[in-house]
Amino acid sequence: MFKNRLVFFFTFLVLSCTHNGASETEEIKFSFDSFPSVHELTGEKYIYDSILNARKIVVKGNDLIVSNLGGGGSQVHILDRNTLSYKKGLGKIGQGPGEIRSGIWELDAGLNKDTFWAYDLNGKSFYEFSLVDTSVLAKRTIRQNEEWFLGYSMNWKSENEIISYMTRDSYKFGIFDTLGTRLGSIELWDKEEAVDEQTGYLLSSMYQGFLEYNPSNHILGHAVSQFENFQLIDLHSGESISLIGPQEYEIDYEVENQGNEIAAFLSNETIKGYSDIFIGNNSVFLVYIGKTSAQRRESGVNSDTIFEFDLSGNPKALYKTDLSIRSISVSEKDQIIYAVTSDKDPGIAVFRY
Repeated sequence: MFKNRLVFFFTFLVLSCTHNGASETEEIKFSFDSFPSVHELTGEKYIYDSILNARKIVVKGNDLIVSNLGGGGSQVHILDRNTLSYKKGLGKIGQGPGEIRSGIWELDAGLNKDTFWAYDLNGKSFYEFSLVDTSVLAKRTIRQNEEWFLGYSMNWKSENEIISYMTRDSYKFGIFDTLGTRLGSIELWDKEEAVDEQTGYLLSSMYQGFLEYNPSNHILGHAVSQFENFQLIDLHSGESISLIGPQEYEIDYEVENQGNEIAAFLSNETIKGYSDIFIGNNSVFLVYIGKTSAQRRESGVNSDTIFEFDLSGNPKALYKTDLSIRSISVSEKDQIIYAVTSDKDPGIAVFRY
C-alpha cells in the first residue's frame, strides 16, 4: 500500500502549488545533449593543514568561507579569495555563549556585508560570525524552537525571514521569523489535500538534498541528492519548475515500517543526483554526481561534472573537471568556480570557466 501511495505523490510532486495560489510547477526534462557547450576545466588545488575535511564553501566579497565536516578545532575557515592564503579559523565546539553545539552542516552568506551564517543541523542552531573582528565565537545565535524544530536547513530570505526545508509537513518549505514563529509555507507536496506527518516525513527524506536562496533575484533552489531532480522557485512571481535529467530511468525503491515510522529505501542501482547547488544572479550551477553508490566507491570520484542553467531552467553549459569535487561557490563576475575537492588529499580547487 505504501509503495502505491508514494508513486501517487511522485506524480503530484510536479503539479504542486505554493501557498499563495501561484502557478503550477512545470516539469522540464533534459539530457547531456541539451547543453549547447561543453568545457574541460583544469583546477588549481590548494591544501591547508587546518582544513582536514571541508564540506561547504561560500564566496563573500574578497573572502572564501569554508566549513569542516565534523572533527575538532575551528569549524569554519576564512581564506583570502584573491591569494587563496589562509586568514583565520572561527567556531568553537562547546555549550557556552557563541559556541557551536555540534558541527556545521550548511553555510549562508547572509544579508550583511561583514558577517555570514553557519547552520548546526544536530544542534538546531544558526550562528552569525564576523569577518572583520577578532573573536572566534559567534556574535549572534538563533535557536530553533518546538514549532521550528522539524526544519532541516536555514537560509535568509529577508531581515526577519528564514527559509527551512521541512519534514513531517504538508509543505516542502517553511518560512520562520527569528523567534521561531512560522510566517508562511512554500510548495505543497500534494495540491489536493494535506498529507499526514508520516507521508511528509517519507517524502522529505526521499527528496533530501541541498537548498540555496538568492535574495537578489528571489530564486530558491533545491537539488535532490538521491536521484536526478532539482527545482527552481521564484518566490517573487510564484513560478516553479522541476528539472529531471540528464539520464532517464525509473526510481526503484521499497517502503518499510521501522517501528512507528515508514521509510523509503532506493535501489543500490539508483543513479545519484546532486551534491550541491549554487544560485547566482544570472545562472544556476549544480554539482552532478551521475553514479550509483557503488560506482562512486569504486571510482573514488564524487563528481567531475558541473551543470550551468539560466534562471528559467534552460541549459547553458556543461563543465568537466579534472578533480573530484563535493560542493561549489561561484563568482560570476570573475567567471571562477571555487570547489571543495573530494579526492585523496581534499582541498580547495579554483576553476576558471
